[in-house]
Amino acid sequence: MYFGGLSVKEKALVGCEFAISEIREGVTNEATLQLPKMERFLTTLGTIANVSTLLGLLGTVTGNIEAFGVLGSGASMGDPALLAGAIAEALVTTAAGLVVSIPSIIFHNFFASKV
Repeated sequence: MYFGGLSVKEKALVGCEFAISEIREGVTNEATLQLPKMERFLTTLGTIANVSTLLGLLGTVTGNIEAFGVLGSGASMGDPALLAGAIAEALVTTAAGLVVSIPSIIFHNFFASKV
């Protein structure tokens, strides 16, 4: 038998009772069936990663709006306690969004590369 144009894996399969084209077709068909099962939660994980980033940004914006509202309503500097609370809200929501988003993005990319 001549095996010149075959890869190492194909050469190993030549001893089987099936032709290489049949084996290739069978593997392709099985991969087509298994791929949706492997990708099942990837969309959800990607959505969580994106939405958590945006929710953190939204909290940052609302905290800054509140902080500027405190500055605008007071005398020269407004109430420092209210101003600090508004800035804290902005920072906490940013941090919370990033704490959820960063691991979600890492795991999403890891699992997507495995699929």
